Amino acid sequence: MATTVITTTDKAKRDDLFRQLRASDDPYEKQVVKFSGSQPKLNEFGEPDGHYMSYTATGKGGKVNVGAPQYRPDYESTWSVAYPEERT
Repeated sequence: MATTVITTTDKAKRDDLFRQLRASDDPYEKQVVKFSGSQPKLNEFGEPDGHYMSYTATGKGGKVNVGAPQYRPDYESTWSVAYPEERT
């Protein structure tokens, strides 16, 4: 069965849409479910965004060890609703 999925980064907007679909007269829309996830955050060029970070640790004798910088991608939360479509 085909499913309609609507995704947004605004949780309040998703919750409002969920309430509207539950109150609908359409029996398919009344079966709506809500869920969340995440996706890579994109920069102004449409490429995945991220940052570099390095770890430090104190070794024997108080020596501070610094690790090599590592790239970490940034993620943003997504909020979705889904309901089945009527097949004809």
